Amino acid sequence: MRKVFFIFLLTCCFQKYSVSQNQLMVDSLLTVLKNHNAVKTELRINLPSLYDSTAADILTRLAAVYTTHNNNTAMQYAQEGLDLSEAIGYKQGAGNAHQKKGWIYLNEDNYSEALKSLDEALRINLETGDRYETYGCYFAMGHTYLGKGNLPEALKNYFEALKIAEAAGNKKQESIAIAGIVNVYSSMGNYTESKKYILRSIKINEPAGDKTLLGESYDSMAELNNGGKGL
Repeated sequence: MRKVFFIFLLTCCFQKYSVSQNQLMVDSLLTVLKNHNAVKTELRINLPSLYDSTAADILTRLAAVYTTHNNNTAMQYAQEGLDLSEAIGYKQGAGNAHQKKGWIYLNEDNYSEALKSLDEALRINLETGDRYETYGCYFAMGHTYLGKGNLPEALKNYFEALKIAEAAGNKKQESIAIAGIVNVYSSMGNYTESKKYILRSIKINEPAGDKTLLGESYDSMAELNNGGKGL
């Protein structure tokens, strides 16, 4: 169930495209990167500088595109984005790259390395005040601890993500964090709390018409009504 749930989370967090759509996205990002480097050459900027923050962002976006289907290439781009960000003192880029590495390690079930990357990403994001990326760190750490079987820590981190989403008024992020909370409570056998948060998720997603998240909520409720089988 946890691996199936992780695939669902990846679908929500990194929009899953078809192979052809993925390639179009990659081609587009590589074109932007090529144009960026061409302008840099024209400007005679020979050493890494804050001008390269754009390149660092593109590299981490490429890592995100590859995260759902090619871990090796995703890690290559994430590391390149991290190296460049650190070379130019671009903290936000470094935090983002560390987080992408954490997701990639998660995809490989390498929880110890995932936590190392996510801990560093969280430290940087709290320092820079990047609320969006901080949410992502707590959320990914929740799933890391879930994979390790540390349910109390998983729940703690999912709730931290939920608080950030609520403060930002981001209903989709709120619902995704709730999906994590439901999975932990179900793993604990606490179906009363699971049902409470499933109903909350449905209440959020019905007005928005989010079929992916609604479908997950309805499936979870059906399994719950079947005595928790499959949860």
